[in-house]
Order: sequence, then structure tokens, then C-alpha cells
Amino acid sequence: MNQRIKLLFLYLLALSIAACEPDGPGLIDSGNRNLSYSGRIDQRSDGTVALIGSGSSVYAHLSGTLCTVLLRNAAPAGQYNYVVFELNGEYLGRFRVDGDSVKSFPIVLPADKKDHSLTISKATEPVNGNIIFKGISGTILKPVKVLNEKTIEFIGNSITCGMGVDTKEIPCKSRHWYDQHNAYWSYGSILSRVLNVKGILTSVSGIGVYRNWNSLGPTMPVVYRTTYLNGDSTDLWDFSGTAPSVVSICLGTNDFSDGDGLKSRLAFDEELFIQKYISFIKSLYGYYPHTKIALLSSPILNGEKKEVLDSCLIRIKQYFDNSAVPKSISLFLFDRTFSSGCDGHPDKNEQIQIAGLLVPFFTNLLKD
Repeated sequence: MNQRIKLLFLYLLALSIAACEPDGPGLIDSGNRNLSYSGRIDQRSDGTVALIGSGSSVYAHLSGTLCTVLLRNAAPAGQYNYVVFELNGEYLGRFRVDGDSVKSFPIVLPADKKDHSLTISKATEPVNGNIIFKGISGTILKPVKVLNEKTIEFIGNSITCGMGVDTKEIPCKSRHWYDQHNAYWSYGSILSRVLNVKGILTSVSGIGVYRNWNSLGPTMPVVYRTTYLNGDSTDLWDFSGTAPSVVSICLGTNDFSDGDGLKSRLAFDEELFIQKYISFIKSLYGYYPHTKIALLSSPILNGEKKEVLDSCLIRIKQYFDNSAVPKSISLFLFDRTFSSGCDGHPDKNEQIQIAGLLVPFFTNLLKD
């Protein structure tokens, strides 16, 4: 029986049993100092951790033969999330987290290795609600080894979220709009693994710079500073942590959207877009004065819309190049489109291609 089959067997077995006891023996709770977190999370007063953003993750080093991850879905009524497990660098798959009770996910640890690395990542995005990480049971935890302190934060929309990339089990247009989400196969996550850096996805489907896909807001400059990326100004994100080495911004696709055809939609306002984009970059420098900023054009726009967006991004770069205190903004313009996934998004193979195109660009940016 191979490792994947064992994982699936134990997973199904666990689901056939009543929800696991949250305070059962051997529980290593979410506050354990040997656990490491990445992305938009919320360490709550009840001792749990909410995984908020796409790709928000928990890292653990383990020993033994079996561990069980304890998770709970915290989504709007009737909705659910997906989680991804990676063990020793191997992708184990995407699994559904539903209901409102704590679920146990058993992971078989290969006997031919003494130490193991486990990553638990949210595959869905902020608007799907949260995945509550309760802890890990039945194993021995060791301190996480940090190999590379460099971090890239990827700010973006559904493309960055990994929307429409995972169609292996649920085809496009089937069930819910997020059933093909998988942030693990987003270009940002792939690129981070290739470059061996920490990648953070700060992304929301349908979002834009001055307007969204089918509404005026809240837009990314508004939601970015809020913990749950929802625009709730009563719960602001703490930017006092370690600043990312590079902040990558891939926005604009939704500003150019024609909407659903039912709501009135004005023509794209180039000057307002540039004004709001510049203001957003200035706010990022306020949080991270010494970070490098990279602007990416849209991998799915073509024709006149692509030409106008590219022109806007060039003007934004020129603004910072020529400012009183010049800031070096890097710019990457895609020369082709990637739209073979659900609803015209990049599919998994295209996300891999996008990441491949960006490797030299970000390798250069990460140089000291």
C-alpha cells in the first residue's frame, strides 16, 4: 500500500469516527513554540489559530509513524474550505474541511525516515471563511528549521489565489465557484518553492485597485490593512513583524472588467487607476520602508485592455523613478495570456509556466 493510499484510507477511517476530542492525549496545541506560521493568520485568545488567507500555512517538524492534524471549518453557513498537506516536500493532495466540528486528518509518516517536515496550507481564500487549526496529536514535535529568511508577498486577485486550477476531481462549472481553488498551485506558491523562500499570498478574488469585478469596493487598498482582508476597520493587521524582502503586486484585471452586464459599469478610468495604485504603493512603503516592490501586468488580459494596463504600470514606475526620493520599482509585463482554467483563469500547467517565467525576474530581485 503506497503512502497516498494509506493517507486516504486513514482519512476515511477518521471521518467514520465521531469528531476527535479537542483535548485528547498527546495534543500539541496551536500555541506550541515549535510550530511556525506563514501568511494571514489570527492567533486567537481561545488557543486556536485561524488560517485566513490563501496559502496561509502551519509548518511542523515531526518524528514517529503517524500524526493527526485537527482542523475545523469556520465558513459562512453551508460553505466549506479545502486544505493541502505537504509531507517531506511531497504534495499529498487537497482535502475538504466542512461542517462545524473538529475533524481529524491522519498523516502516515514514512518509517524509512527519522525526521519529517509537514506543511498544512489553506487552499481556499479569505471570502470562503477560515480554517481553524487546533493542533497536532500523536507525534513528537521538533523545532522548525528555517533555511531561508527571505520572503515574497504576492498581492493579487483570483489569479494569485489559484482559482480554477484544480479540476482533477471537480470539473469547472460544477458545484461551487471555489471547488477548483488550490493556492498550492498558484504561481506565487510555486515560485516560492522553486526559489526556496517563504511565500505569502495576500489575494482576494474579484478585487481591484479602484474598483472590483462587479462592484466599487472594498478594493485591495482598503482590505489590505484589515486582518481578515474584508475591509473591517475594527480589526487591523499588525505590520510590525518581519518585512517581506519583495512585495509583488498583480492587480488591474478586475478594474478592466465589464462586470456581469446587469449592473451599470463606467468606462475604465486610467487616471483614477494610476492615482489609486500610486497611493497604495506609498502605503506599502509606509509599512515596509525598505522592501523591494515589483509590479506584474495581467496574465489574462489581451488586446487593448492589456496595452492600457501595461501603459499605466509604466507610468506608475516612472512616477517613483522620478520622485524626490526615488524608489526603484521593478516591472514585469507578460507577453502572452494564460486562460485555460475555469472562467478564463490560468490552469495548473499555466500557473507553473507563469512561475517559470518569473524565476529570473525574482531571482534578481532577491539578490542583496
